[in-house]
Amino acid sequence: MTDIELPDPLPYHKFFKFEDRSEFKNLFIYVLKYYPDNFGFMYIIKREGGMVTVRVADFAGNILDPNKISPPITDHINEISKEWLTRILMTMKLIKVPQAIFYFAISDIARLVDVRLSINKMCSPGYLFDFFGKQGIPTQEAIGKPIILDNDNLKKIKDGVGDFKFDKYVIKPSAFKSIICNDNVCPLYGVITSETKSIK
Repeated sequence: MTDIELPDPLPYHKFFKFEDRSEFKNLFIYVLKYYPDNFGFMYIIKREGGMVTVRVADFAGNILDPNKISPPITDHINEISKEWLTRILMTMKLIKVPQAIFYFAISDIARLVDVRLSINKMCSPGYLFDFFGKQGIPTQEAIGKPIILDNDNLKKIKDGVGDFKFDKYVIKPSAFKSIICNDNVCPLYGVITSETKSIK
């Protein structure tokens, strides 16, 4: 599937339940500390001919008017813009990405959880960590190293063994994968819920 130019803007996809998608079984995945798929903001950034265009939208794809939004989302947007936006733009130039959407989920703080390069392509978690997380930009939090999601590792996650001490987790393939759902291209992202923890 070829890359397609980004329209403006693209909503953040809802996570699949692990149990609903057989495609997750035996994949090499990152297990991530859970973050919401419905509360955050995105920067839609385009570099062209020395000019940079930046727009901000919510996770549903609604462009945000800075004069009409209120805390806490404005505080998070202002913090990311002040502390990290220049570094994000420099990184785009360095890796020769002319346009992208940067998704920041809000839980305890605003964290960079995805970078969309085209309609059908997101950065892999490892790529995101290497190019953005190592610069100090707050990113999604990986729990341990990538693992194969076989029955043994699934049981460890659900039973809360070792580092798996949270209520639920986001899972993403180590190499980005997408599937077709309702005629749309959707990232193969899922949620696993612990069987030994109470859900908040």
